[in-house]
Amino acid sequence: MRRSACGPVFRGRAVVPGSAAAPAVVVRAPFDALASFMTSLVSGMDPVVSSDTGNPEILGETLTGRVLCIPAAVGSTSAGPTWDLLASRGLGPAAVLCAGPIDPLTAGGVIIGSLWGGSTAPVVDRLGGDFLATVHSGMLVEVAVDGSVRLDDADRCPPDGRNHPYG
Repeated sequence: MRRSACGPVFRGRAVVPGSAAAPAVVVRAPFDALASFMTSLVSGMDPVVSSDTGNPEILGETLTGRVLCIPAAVGSTSAGPTWDLLASRGLGPAAVLCAGPIDPLTAGGVIIGSLWGGSTAPVVDRLGGDFLATVHSGMLVEVAVDGSVRLDDADRCPPDGRNHPYG
């Protein structure tokens, strides 16, 4: 039985409401969807692995099924079709969490992906700088439909999940 996250809770705006729980992959530089996803999408890779050579922090990291934690996205006209293609192939992240506001082109892409591509991945923005300062790759992240995000702080949470310091 998987224990639920028991760390701090951050509240953001649910751009695409939904719930998810998965390990985080954290990006400290703005996220470029085309550079990160396109090589895997064109070659038919499953799962999708980041191919963004401009972002060595996540180069080669698996993005499918993970909670993607980013400061912001690099919006471009390719963002919408990239997110939609990911959704239609079922290869997207489990959730996308932005510390700042999501840009309009990325927002359009993830919304189209949820409506036309069948993606159930929640997208939450405006989580704040403290969110990115606290979350780290591999940490369990739980996203609720209201845009709240709970992080698993394994160092502070007992294995049974009871009497944890965050209430």
